[in-house]
Amino acid sequence: GSGSEAGAPRQLTEGDHDHADPAWSPDGRAIAFTSARHDERDHDDVTDIWVVAAPEGASETGAPRRLTATAGPAGHAAFSPAGDTIAYLGRAETNAFGGNIRLFAIPTTGGAPRCLTADFDRSCSPLGVQPVWSPDGGAIIVAAEDQGSLGVYRVPAGGGPVTRIVAGERVISGFSVSRDGRTIAFAASEPDSPAEVIVCGADGGGEKRITDLNRDWKREVVLSRAERFRFERAGMTVDAWIMKPFGFEAGTRYPLLLNVHGGPHAQYGYPFLDEFQVQAGAGYAVLYTNPRGSQGYGEAFTRAVVGDWGGGDVADVQAGLDEALRRYDWVDPARLGLLGGSYGGFMASWIVGHSTRFKAACSERAVNSHVTMFGSSDIGHLFNVV
Repeated sequence: GSGSEAGAPRQLTEGDHDHADPAWSPDGRAIAFTSARHDERDHDDVTDIWVVAAPEGASETGAPRRLTATAGPAGHAAFSPAGDTIAYLGRAETNAFGGNIRLFAIPTTGGAPRCLTADFDRSCSPLGVQPVWSPDGGAIIVAAEDQGSLGVYRVPAGGGPVTRIVAGERVISGFSVSRDGRTIAFAASEPDSPAEVIVCGADGGGEKRITDLNRDWKREVVLSRAERFRFERAGMTVDAWIMKPFGFEAGTRYPLLLNVHGGPHAQYGYPFLDEFQVQAGAGYAVLYTNPRGSQGYGEAFTRAVVGDWGGGDVADVQAGLDEALRRYDWVDPARLGLLGGSYGGFMASWIVGHSTRFKAACSERAVNSHVTMFGSSDIGHLFNVV
């Protein structure tokens, strides 16, 4: 249509299936999307990349064509500038929870996918956004978690080493690339700063922050920095962070709140965490850890919790508290609190059922019963396999 007129929408897909992540081909003749259309779709985590012809004039579209082999979760398709290749994020295994989400490329006409991040031991889908091609088709931009941070990475489309181009002790919450590929815009937060928008060159150089939306608020409040410390346990290096309470004075001992993240395949680290700032502002020391099961430390570390909830993961969390008490004499070991949500709620419930060291605990939106979770939630039938 023209002016204020709107064209009549045309439905391109049908059936008892969800369809997501539409992506146009460069020539506008096709749309790639994500869908689970196989018979066992209610019993696994598998999705496929499909391609459907876009409507031209009043002509009818053809049936969608499945591109991937129903081998694992696949999604967030992105056509190459030439239109001959589709990049997507996924896994080649079914129900491999905690396994890395990797970057793949597959010919638009069909064929075997190539994994472009086989040697990059990080998961490439923390933001749930499609990969971005460079204008020349030579590289693909993705995000990945790394040891408490979350940055932007460049992956050579023809294979080769992955390069981090947006680094730092911070967490990216979104990014986009200019049409000419020369500029990256991203939003990033730090433990003592809510997210702001930053731009940089394609290589990460020349950073410039272009918003200061929280300037006035930050002048009104006192925010606590997070100090990272590391410790070794059972052959693994575990990260932890501690925040001092508001009004901290040397020689005084303070109560401590230990926070456990959900997931378990998630990570704490360098984002702005408002709950932690509220806790520190109320006079508590705040401690949080990335025990086994966390993302950002490689697939083996992330999958080490599978089949062992309440085992090594609990030991890691308790060891982090022990290490904090050893390092920081201003923490009062007689006034310890514990809280966490979802899987973190499971951990809080489990720990207070097996330990008397905490004076109080808050088990939030907790996985306290796998039986009821299996039967009364939309994710229990998949989530409980871990």
